Amino acid sequence: MNTKILLLENDEGTFARLANYLETAGYPPDNIIRVTNMTDIHRYGREPLYLILADINNCSVSKEECLKTIQDAFPYTPIIVLTAYDDATAAYAIKQGVQDCLVKEEIDARSLRKAMTFAVERQRVAANYSRLFSENPVPIYIYDTETFRFLAVNNAALSQYMYTRDEMLSKTALDIRPEEDWERFKFLSGNLPDAYFDAGTWRHIRKNGEIFHVHIYAHATTFEGKNASMVMAIDVENKIRAEAEASRKARQMQKVWESITDGLYVLNSNWEFTFVNKESERILRHPKEELLGKKAWDFFPNAKSLKLYHEYHRAVAEKVSVHFEEYVPTYDLWASINAYPTSEGLVVYLLDVTAQKKAGEKLQNEQEKLRAIINNTQDIIWSIDKNMQIIDANKPFWDYIYAMTGKTQQEVTESDFSKDLMKSWEGYLQPAFEGKAYRSTIKNETHGHITYSEINFSPIYDKDKNIVGVSCFSRDITEERQHQEMVEHQNRQLKEIAWLQSHKVRNHVTTIQGLAQLFNYDDPNDPTNKQILDGIQATTAELDHVIKEINSKAQKLGE
Repeated sequence: MNTKILLLENDEGTFARLANYLETAGYPPDNIIRVTNMTDIHRYGREPLYLILADINNCSVSKEECLKTIQDAFPYTPIIVLTAYDDATAAYAIKQGVQDCLVKEEIDARSLRKAMTFAVERQRVAANYSRLFSENPVPIYIYDTETFRFLAVNNAALSQYMYTRDEMLSKTALDIRPEEDWERFKFLSGNLPDAYFDAGTWRHIRKNGEIFHVHIYAHATTFEGKNASMVMAIDVENKIRAEAEASRKARQMQKVWESITDGLYVLNSNWEFTFVNKESERILRHPKEELLGKKAWDFFPNAKSLKLYHEYHRAVAEKVSVHFEEYVPTYDLWASINAYPTSEGLVVYLLDVTAQKKAGEKLQNEQEKLRAIINNTQDIIWSIDKNMQIIDANKPFWDYIYAMTGKTQQEVTESDFSKDLMKSWEGYLQPAFEGKAYRSTIKNETHGHITYSEINFSPIYDKDKNIVGVSCFSRDITEERQHQEMVEHQNRQLKEIAWLQSHKVRNHVTTIQGLAQLFNYDDPNDPTNKQILDGIQATTAELDHVIKEINSKAQKLGE
């Protein structure tokens, strides 16, 4: 793992203090690269680094130029800016995308290490999001809403517009539009809502001059400290042409709709039926003549309580297609519904899936129960292949791995576990890889703390009945084992108490009863009576001792 740290700091005392903190945190002096000027930064520009600590106020240039130089030289390295009590510098740095800012006078070894850990994680997350942008198959670009200049473009956008990255970043959003659309674009750009916005269809221009249609989805944002708009520009030229062709063949398509085996009907903006095919007549149990021109809600009593009411409205309001299934009590019907908004209303495909729904309900319920168990259980569930690679696992498994290694799912590797541990687990898994499903209890000892796990191992087969992995289900049975041991201990104590009662107590009671029978009640002054009473007294004392012994054991049993 790379642990080299670049430290931009001119003050000798501060550098020495920070270097000492870094060494305390596990970063030896050889891994600390100190720079004091821009020349040094350029010299180390290709050096792979773990992190950069930089005081951008003490450079030979402005803090703006200093930070830009560092970010240009190390675009993928997390940066922590060091400041005095200067909120303006911190605010500027954060706005420019650094991972953290620390006040030099308040830094100690613990806070520095913590900040470095968080900074690296923030950079990792940011890198993931950056890849989501650059590698997204949908063309996306970001432009400055004041100058209209492009600030960022992804690979799909470069391919769509046929520019290189440098070429496109040198242009504005106006350059990819016909001039007659500029005023409309400027108006829209100046009035974008803060949230996601469907801007509809626009004409754009490729580098070769070809004009094509795109569907624009925009969202106001900030980027590199500038007010900006992020835009998805989806090429819909083929769709536009197809729609034109479809419009020309509308009459022919209506015949096709009539022949569709699924239910199909069309609603206008007033929710009135304008087209109904034969299957829809059957499903809705009304002939076409009774449906056309009538509001759909007249045929769905208590419509507002139905999902279809709200989904139809959402499709029209948000101009999105919707798909859902719903039980309609009026018609004792399970329907699979696809609804598509149009410029004039809504097209609805309605499929009667009542039979399939009822047949699948049992399977679905079982699957939902299984999913709930897997997602909600505290037990550890995972599957592993023959190469000892994890196929899948639930959250408690990864939590356990993190507690054991301190590493996340993305970070942990086989090298984080001892060879002895890996070998022992290979032994546990081998019977299952040979086709045996079995259960084993494993004793674990960590820092003197003993726990017990009951693990079920089951082979995983592919469609050809070959074993490709093992599923494992681990349950913590520590409390059960402790309870079992406690019960066994209590049983032993109960046996001792029972023995005392059945032997010692009974013996003394028998002795007392025997002596009582020998007592001369006719002549209380009989000298023998005194001996009998002495014997009773002695036996009673012994019985009292036995009873105290039983009480003592009973108290320990309660404990």
